[in-house]
Amino acid sequence: MEEKIAFIIGIIMFSSFILLFFGLAAGLFLATFRNIRAAIRGKLSSMEPCRSCGNSVSKTAVICPYCGDNFGQINVVANSIIGSFISGVVSVAGGLLLILGFMEFLRDW
Repeated sequence: MEEKIAFIIGIIMFSSFILLFFGLAAGLFLATFRNIRAAIRGKLSSMEPCRSCGNSVSKTAVICPYCGDNFGQINVVANSIIGSFISGVVSVAGGLLLILGFMEFLRDW
């Protein structure tokens, strides 16, 4: 009975991690194509207006130099075409490795 419970927990954990990795990869590839589309349309400039004062501020700025508004942390990987693509490939590779581990887990059972 304990072996069956361990087997079911193993299946649930492997399945959850596989779905997590492939979901992350899908989101990163979607970000890649969104960034490519923005670059083609010319919306991928290095400046954007401040939410508070409206002055042009760098997209990588954390604080507006004019009014001092805090933008919070910037996610550079999600806004980079190459970074999001490489992260997506790494996530797919991790998902495939998890599938191979899952197949080995099932074979050993």
